[in-house]
Amino acid sequence: MSSSSPLHQWIALVPETVHVLRQARRAATAPVPLLIEGEPGTGKSLLIELLHLSSPFRFEPCLEVDCAAWSPEQVREQLFGANSYAESSGARGFPGRLLQAGQGTVVLDNIAALSLDLQEQLLNAVQPARSRHRRPAVRARVVGLSTVPLEQAVARRDFSLGLWERLSTYRLMIPPLRQRQPEIVPLARHLLDRLARLERRPVPRLAPETEQLLADYPYPGNVRELQVILQQALAHSGVRTLELLAGDLPAELRPAQAAAAGQFSLQALEKAHIAAALRQVGWNYSEAARRLGISRKTLLAKRKRYQID
Repeated sequence: MSSSSPLHQWIALVPETVHVLRQARRAATAPVPLLIEGEPGTGKSLLIELLHLSSPFRFEPCLEVDCAAWSPEQVREQLFGANSYAESSGARGFPGRLLQAGQGTVVLDNIAALSLDLQEQLLNAVQPARSRHRRPAVRARVVGLSTVPLEQAVARRDFSLGLWERLSTYRLMIPPLRQRQPEIVPLARHLLDRLARLERRPVPRLAPETEQLLADYPYPGNVRELQVILQQALAHSGVRTLELLAGDLPAELRPAQAAAAGQFSLQALEKAHIAAALRQVGWNYSEAARRLGISRKTLLAKRKRYQID
C-alpha cells in the first residue's frame, strides 16, 4: 500500500502499533469482517475510518451503530430495518444499515453490548446465504469495536462464539497510549496541527519542557484525553501564541511546578482530579461520578464551584 494511503496517517513507532498497522493494511484490501479491540479513547474509530478510506470501496458509505446507546429493539431496527429482513423477506420499509451501506462498511461500536439473540441474528446476516430467496445479501464489511476483550466474554458465554470467530478474521488490538510513549509527542504534534487549523490560527510548536511533560503523563483517557489536553492548552495560550509552554498545560500534568508555586491545596488537588476524570470519560457526568465515588449531583456542584470547563 502506497504512502499516499490514508493509513499512512496512523502513527506507529512501537512494535505493537506497527503490527496493528500491518494488519490494517492487509485487511483494507480484503472485504472481510474485522474486530478492533482497545481501551476507550485509543483510536479505534479513527483506525477504521482510515482503513475504510484505504479500501477499494472507499466511495461507499461507512455507517456506525452504537450498540450500547440504544435498546435492543432500537439496535435491531438500525441494523436490519423497520421490517427485519431476517424475519420477513422482501418486506417494504427502512432497510437498515447493513443494506444501506452497500459494499461499504458497517461499524458496530461497543459490540459486546449486543444481546445474545441479536448476536445470532447478526451472525446469520453476515454468513453467506444458502438461499438468496430467504433474505437480501449483506455485501458490506462488518466491523466490531470493543473496549473489553471479547474472547473473555465468549468464555463467559456472554458473546456468541460463532460471531466472534466470524469477526476475528482480522483481529486488531490497539494498545493504550501509556504503552506507546515514543508516539506521544508525534501524536501531540499531529493533533495540535489539526486543532490549530480547525481554529484557523497559527500552529504553535511545543516547547521542550512541554514535550517532556506530555511524554511523562500516563493518559488514563488515552489519545482522546491527549486531544482534550491540547485543546485546553490552546485555549489558555491565546490565538497569537507560536509556542505552547508548560504553563499552558492543565495542572495535573505539571505537579512539580504547581507544588513549587504552592498551588497544591486540597481544593486544587480535588479540582485537578475531577477535571481529569471528566476528560477521561468524555464529560459523561454519570460515569465520572461513578468513578469518583460521588453522586452526580455532588459532581455537578463541585464542577460549578471549581469552574471546571
